[in-house]
Amino acid sequence: MPEYHVWTQKEEDAIIQGHSHYYNNYKKIQQNFLQYMTIVQVKNKFYKMKSEGKLAEKQIPSSTSFSMLEELVAILKQFQ
Repeated sequence: MPEYHVWTQKEEDAIIQGHSHYYNNYKKIQQNFLQYMTIVQVKNKFYKMKSEGKLAEKQIPSSTSFSMLEELVAILKQFQ
C-alpha cells in the first residue's frame, strides 16, 4: 500500500498554475505539471483545494460587461 503523500507548496502551486491553464481538467494538469503523480492523487488534491477555496471559479463576463466592452471597442476604432 502506498504511503500518504505530503504535498509541498511547489506541488500545490503547480495545481494552481494548471488550473489557470486547464480550469477543471485535472487530467491535463497531471499530464503537464505533475507527471510523476497518479491521476487519483492529483484529482483528490485538486478537489480538496477547490473545496478550501484555493482555486478560483472561472469568471464568466456578464452581458452588461460584454456590451460595455463592445462599446469600448467601437470608441477605440474611431481613433484609428
